[in-house]
Amino acid sequence: MNMLRYLFLLGGLICLFFLRPSEIWAEGPGSAQESVEKPGTLQLFLAIKKNLVNLQEDVECTVLLKNNGASSLTMKLPALDRSMPIARVRSVSTDEVRQYQRQPDSSPQIPSDLTLAAGAVLKNSFSLRDIVPLLRPDEYQITVFWRYDNENRTAESNSVGLVVLPD
Repeated sequence: MNMLRYLFLLGGLICLFFLRPSEIWAEGPGSAQESVEKPGTLQLFLAIKKNLVNLQEDVECTVLLKNNGASSLTMKLPALDRSMPIARVRSVSTDEVRQYQRQPDSSPQIPSDLTLAAGAVLKNSFSLRDIVPLLRPDEYQITVFWRYDNENRTAESNSVGLVVLPD
């Protein structure tokens, strides 16, 4: 009976020895306390106030920036960062794609980093003409991009239709 007990104990120790590394492997490298939390993920939603405009008419655009991740992310404060958003304009008739971006402000800047908490939403409005030059009469798809996390990551919005009519 003692021999059976020792074999059972030895089998238990062998199981513990082999199970422990697989538990560590399933957790990933290091313990949960050592793991680095992934940064948040920025999600953009573009809306245009008017989708049918005359040739000289400007368009007001609104971008909702949402941190869709589980942790905070860093970005430049939209009110102070003139270089964002980046606009991509695609002509539906010719399939020509052009990208536009404002030049960053060259004056000395005050610290303009913003930490956007997980789940937080920020609204930013801008005039399309501030970024995109006069568009000729045609149908377009507008998409905007936003760089964040020290400009290492880029988020892309939905595409929104815009029709420019002749005067």
